[in-house]
Amino acid sequence: MELVKKLKSKITKIDWFDDRFYKLEIKGEVKYFPSVTTILNVTNKPILNRWRGDVGNDVADERMNRGANRGSRIHLACANLCKGYEIHFDPSLSDLKGYNEGMLIPNQDEMLQVYKFLKWMELVNPEILEIEKIIYNEKYEYAGTLDYLIEIKKDGEYEVSGAKKLKLKKGFYVVDLKSGKNIDDDHYLQVSAYVNALKIKGLMGALIIHTNASTKSGIEGLQTYYRTNLELKNDFKSFVNAHQLWKRKFASIKPKEIEIPTKIKWSKK
Repeated sequence: MELVKKLKSKITKIDWFDDRFYKLEIKGEVKYFPSVTTILNVTNKPILNRWRGDVGNDVADERMNRGANRGSRIHLACANLCKGYEIHFDPSLSDLKGYNEGMLIPNQDEMLQVYKFLKWMELVNPEILEIEKIIYNEKYEYAGTLDYLIEIKKDGEYEVSGAKKLKLKKGFYVVDLKSGKNIDDDHYLQVSAYVNALKIKGLMGALIIHTNASTKSGIEGLQTYYRTNLELKNDFKSFVNAHQLWKRKFASIKPKEIEIPTKIKWSKK
């Protein structure tokens, strides 16, 4: 049974500095859809704004770039883990080699995040149906990359959420992996957008796996947030409102497609 329908159009992901768009070719017409995370950047973030004011924009930008790169590496390693690859921790590796390979990690903190994700997978033992799947919603004109779509085979209670066991019924779940310091309301809106782009029968909700939590029991340092279909329905209403605000402010923005070589060298004649 095919759960995620094949894309009806050719779609390409475009990173344009701090924003991400998806280029779609639908019936010969080219359209640019903003990513879910780009849309949610329009929401006010008072804590982030205060922090920027405290440390200054240059320092804030440097730390945020470092955090984004860390998150990307953890995501890549976890995806490779789910594809059957071994993940190796070797502090003697150069950062460039380790990070680019995706299966060789020289950073102890990042390896710990991946290890906690592995413990989650071992406890829940789901069937992984999709990994890093590009999806889009043509009606609401947005796109994104889904971390995982999983199937839990039987009802159960799992020690993946601190002291209290998490009850999950068998069925399909959208899973989003987070390795930052905090989980906030935007993350709920994000997974609701993925769910509404999928529209799968038998979907039981969404799970946010936070590998950088402060929990002491269960899997130490890991918290799982479960959003029911009813909660996701209300979350999506807020996402649509955020998207309308984004369109009001940035609808005219279109990314420039520039082919940048991966290597350049000047050979003096």
